[in-house]
Amino acid sequence: MRREQGTGVIGEGSGTGNFFTPRLALPPSPLPPSSWGPSYAMHEVCRLTQVPSHALRYWEKHRLLAPIRTTRGHRRYRQTDVERILKIKDLFFVKKMRLEGARKALADEARRRQKSSELPLELATQSAAAAVLLDLKKILKEMLQILR
Repeated sequence: MRREQGTGVIGEGSGTGNFFTPRLALPPSPLPPSSWGPSYAMHEVCRLTQVPSHALRYWEKHRLLAPIRTTRGHRRYRQTDVERILKIKDLFFVKKMRLEGARKALADEARRRQKSSELPLELATQSAAAAVLLDLKKILKEMLQILR
């Protein structure tokens, strides 16, 4: 592959009489690499997840994944991306889902996660703990009055 100068288009071939389908180069991530946190190159993710690189590219093409791109266009995967890859792998290879089914399952999971985070468990636990503390305070006041 070579980049046509000044066009921002990447294509195959020499550009002199060879037909090729140009595609636009992806813009780099607006975030500096230091703010990405720990990230992995594609070959590292392939080794960790046992998923071939062509599958990762396919999933990205169909918007199941959105890895960060460096200024040179290389994909960088964060830990959340690796976890999502493992979920997608399970949906495709274990549960034998197709693209639309996997997309729907991931959307349903995201919806459930968002719904459960609307009322955090800690908040519910805090209000329950506050009620217990109020009861305890009432009992202690009664005990103090008895001792006086």
